Amino acid sequence: MIMMLFSIAIVVFCINAHADDTSQQIAALQQKAELIKNQINQAQSQCGSESQLKSMTASIESLVQQRAQLGAHISQLEAQIEELKKSSRASCARTVKQHEDELNVVKQQIAGLIAKEKADAVQKASAPKAPTAAPALPAAGTEKSK
Repeated sequence: MIMMLFSIAIVVFCINAHADDTSQQIAALQQKAELIKNQINQAQSQCGSESQLKSMTASIESLVQQRAQLGAHISQLEAQIEELKKSSRASCARTVKQHEDELNVVKQQIAGLIAKEKADAVQKASAPKAPTAAPALPAAGTEKSK
């Protein structure tokens, strides 16, 4: 009976030792499983990063929208430039026309004065000649105005 008790004690001790060894193996495997889960999560976040793709897609859409807005703004500025060109040409044409009109008026005034001067010269030439040097002054003035 002692042998049996002793045998049972050895068996119990071996089972306990084996149970402890199995518990340690289970704990080690659980740690390894946690490590593998962390690696899987990290790989999923790096490889299948939907948030990065969504962010890039949103950036592209934003840039496309900005490009469209800039295109519209450029078109508006080009239209304004064309309007300014037309306005400037019209203003310049009006200014040139005014100056031409003023020039024509001055030319008419000059022509009138020359005609008057010639008429005065003809009138003085047909009048009796006096020994004064007065008629020579208008003639000299006529040459200066030409």
